[in-house]
Amino acid sequence: MQTLDAGPAYERLNATLWRSRANLERMEFLLEVQLMMLRDGRLEWQHQISELLDNTADAVSVADLEREVAVIDGVEAGIAAPGNASLRLIADAAPEPWSLIFGDHLVNLEAVVRRIADLRDRARTAIESGRQQLDVLATGLEQTSTADPVGSSPSPYGDTRQGSAGRSRAGSRFFDGRA
Repeated sequence: MQTLDAGPAYERLNATLWRSRANLERMEFLLEVQLMMLRDGRLEWQHQISELLDNTADAVSVADLEREVAVIDGVEAGIAAPGNASLRLIADAAPEPWSLIFGDHLVNLEAVVRRIADLRDRARTAIESGRQQLDVLATGLEQTSTADPVGSSPSPYGDTRQGSAGRSRAGSRFFDGRA
């Protein structure tokens, strides 16, 4: 079901699909960077990465809306049946070269979405692992905070450490820098 004025609708949909792909690939890149930084324990840049991801997610949402409008325009131009205007149906119904172009977009969009889902899952695992490590560290710090500065547990008999006169020669040499 094609009309003579379908060309501009195909062009608009194609441009919109390119923007969607670019935004999704940017998101994939940022998730990859975030995951590498999480694995390396580099948390100082996580706020900036999260902000960039949020901005990219907003751009993806805008591109999704643009794509929906382009599909609606395509429906109006007769390139897809109303209610069934999926990219797969449009690619199947479009004449050459548009069918190949839309088919390529579909394959690439599906692939990048799968890679993003994988990165998201791996990032969640890394974040959870980091949280568990922080919990273990916090527990260890809580336990050592009850120890005295030397690192021994407090004695139930009070302070049993000897003053400076009672320290051995080896101990004083160790702390005063003499070997």
